[in-house]
Amino acid sequence: MLRKLLIGVLALLALVIDGPVSTTNLVVRVSKPDIYTVSLSYPYIDGAEREKAWALAGGDFLKDGLWQESGSPFVFQIRINEISSGKEILNQQVLHPKLTSWGSGNLNADLIRIKLESGRYQVFVQRSGNLAEAPPAELQLQFHRAYQGK
Repeated sequence: MLRKLLIGVLALLALVIDGPVSTTNLVVRVSKPDIYTVSLSYPYIDGAEREKAWALAGGDFLKDGLWQESGSPFVFQIRINEISSGKEILNQQVLHPKLTSWGSGNLNADLIRIKLESGRYQVFVQRSGNLAEAPPAELQLQFHRAYQGK
């Protein structure tokens, strides 16, 4: 288990994807009420790493003339608790998250989006799943203000 206090807008941790289950425990301070997200980031440097990241993320592919997107091989259990009151704000399972955006150096998949008030929160993320069909690639867990399109 990894525990860390993060202040500000962005928390970024490399997830250990060795084995069938891993847990991450963050303590974050939200300074501004807003919508926040817990998301996955699959960073890459070149085309070969991008292919591995795309496969791990379960990005879309053409099969028998149809586009398919399986999503990540993982299942995530996410809990968010307000520290001052001990109140559970969220307890949600996310099955095989799919990509929500990508850029020149990373692929992204939002796990949850939630409106949070100012305060300190404990964010617990448990990952489970089988890596047998996906090549190893870097995977990061992020907590940050959610992007809100125009």
